[in-house]
Amino acid sequence: MNLRFRDHAIFLAHLFLYKMERIERIPLSQIDVHACRSILVLATTALGDAILCTPLIRGLREQLPNAKIGFWVKEKFVPLFQHDPNLNIVLPYFGKYNRLPRTFDRLHTESFDLALVANANDPDIIPLVYWSGCKRIIRRPQRDTIYRFMVANPEMLHAVHSTGHAIERNLEFLSLVKLKAGRPETYVVIDRLEREKAGCLLGAKRRWIGLHPGASVAKKTWPIEHYLQLHRELSAAYPDVGWVVTGAGAEIETCDRLSARMDALNLAGKLSLPELAAVQEKLALFVSGDTGPYHLAMAVGAPTVTLFAPWDAGSAVSINGPYFNRHKHKAIEARDREQGIRSIVPQEVAALARTLLN
Repeated sequence: MNLRFRDHAIFLAHLFLYKMERIERIPLSQIDVHACRSILVLATTALGDAILCTPLIRGLREQLPNAKIGFWVKEKFVPLFQHDPNLNIVLPYFGKYNRLPRTFDRLHTESFDLALVANANDPDIIPLVYWSGCKRIIRRPQRDTIYRFMVANPEMLHAVHSTGHAIERNLEFLSLVKLKAGRPETYVVIDRLEREKAGCLLGAKRRWIGLHPGASVAKKTWPIEHYLQLHRELSAAYPDVGWVVTGAGAEIETCDRLSARMDALNLAGKLSLPELAAVQEKLALFVSGDTGPYHLAMAVGAPTVTLFAPWDAGSAVSINGPYFNRHKHKAIEARDREQGIRSIVPQEVAALARTLLN
């Protein structure tokens, strides 16, 4: 069946059930979070979206120490969150309609009382949660959904794009269920084995600068020539600093070309996500576009310089840029919309890098 037709058919079926009063929607005013024994946080989209939910998870654990807290993320991100002491379970999302019976059975078995939908793909996520038995569903304010008639706070879903930072919006879940505000710092817990591998790769005697030239969206990719110019500028000022290039999947070819021209340690395609986090934790600086590994670097405490080329409202610095520890996290937003990220010059990036390296 055509995916678009299937999506539309599922939505119309649920809309029909709602109009026939077969869909039970529990309003926000009737949700008592202290009576919920198990809570599911959902971020089934990008890596950065998942990492930006960690302040919310920590806030829930600190105030609901006895609750079972689950996190539903893409399958490839699961290892990154498995060591988080604030989580009881991490569930894999296999993609739209993939392994649907297995996913439904897992949700039904875990029996969640409350679902906090931060970032999710319509149309399968909310119906899956609902029919698994979880009738209390809160959608992140301002992030709309076609299933607004199934969530507890439809009156808050009115904007095409969110205003305010993503961390701020995620923490708003706490106030919606009458909990105290949480701390905004993101975090990722690194296992001892990953730290040991990072130590073997980088050693302990050098400072390292990490470059991540790839991105899932071409408009977020800074040109290789710019990275090379940045390398020349900083190498002259910091001759003893080592350079490491990271990337995965379709980014490996770009990383190979870049590392070959600057004599860098090329780790592209050689690290799992937890291993990448452990390497980033040891860096003196991490330079990249607005991509998932940038959020990962911030979560493990690496100083960052990040390049933003707003091609939609969701990629602006005000939405996904540095939100905490701004003394060690710097962002540059392209001012020329036509040229995009190419308009950010290496000299500007180098100047910010020097302030962090010094």
